Amino acid sequence: MRQAADALGLEVAPLGSQLEGPDFWSGARLVAPGDWRSALAVVQPAIVEDQPRRLLAALAAGVPVIATPACGLDPQPGLELIPADDPAALIEALGRLM
Repeated sequence: MRQAADALGLEVAPLGSQLEGPDFWSGARLVAPGDWRSALAVVQPAIVEDQPRRLLAALAAGVPVIATPACGLDPQPGLELIPADDPAALIEALGRLM
């Protein structure tokens, strides 16, 4: 996500726990999480995700979701599945929404 945000000049509003450490988002343009329903997309490029509640909420609200198959969601309208650990695929998917 950092690489994609940098490449496309996007701001990021991280949600959830900071598992990666304090410097993970260093250099990224971060904004405080607000009403995510106005976001370009909800992105979850996870290697493992067993509780995709926020992704389901985003889809229900009509917000596009970009995620990996590891998120456990079946293909459906509004969801674009991309390979895990593939920044180029994420950049391409976000670019299509811009």
